Amino acid sequence: MTQIVVNNPITLPLSTGNKDPTGGDISPNGQEILLQTHHQIFYWQVDEGIGIKETFLQNPIGVPFHYVKHGDSADWDVNKRGYYTASEGHHENLYYYARQ
Repeated sequence: MTQIVVNNPITLPLSTGNKDPTGGDISPNGQEILLQTHHQIFYWQVDEGIGIKETFLQNPIGVPFHYVKHGDSADWDVNKRGYYTASEGHHENLYYYARQ
């Protein structure tokens, strides 16, 4: 197991009903980020020459998703044609959102 030490944490410019995101993913090419909370999924485009920390300080865009009570995951598909969301629990659905 790899241990990661965060020396300079940042506060994301998000307004949510909860304190923490529930899941997220960075696209395979590192150019896009999804971050899920209980009620929203946020999207950031990572501009060339700008790091992830600086990207997170920019305002995100909300993207579509199907609300589920325990939504915990937003993940890019391997071909970056869309993303999946999943929920914790037994017999939960896996939702796919194709790019438009």
